[in-house]
Amino acid sequence: MYIVDLSMSFFHPKLAALLVDLEEMFGAFTVTSLWRRDGVHQTIPLRAVDLRCWNLTVGREIERWLNERWTYDPTRPGFEVCLYHDTGQGIHLHVQAHDNTSRRI
Repeated sequence: MYIVDLSMSFFHPKLAALLVDLEEMFGAFTVTSLWRRDGVHQTIPLRAVDLRCWNLTVGREIERWLNERWTYDPTRPGFEVCLYHDTGQGIHLHVQAHDNTSRRI
């Protein structure tokens, strides 16, 4: 079973596609944050999700894998679809999408 159902309209379709791709490759994840009142997490449809990942090696591999397969926005090459980071709430995977997000491979 996928994290998201592609028919769920509160997920941005590009974010849903990223998450399906991720889950097909790595299996299911625990969602730690969907909507909240800051940044890309506050948009509807949802354009960002945080996923639990406490293993540094696995987290870095997932980050690399997603960012090699997807581009966040070709007009802003400094942004990525996946960050493995700690913003003060603990290390996690942050997966985000934009209207211009597209698959590289």
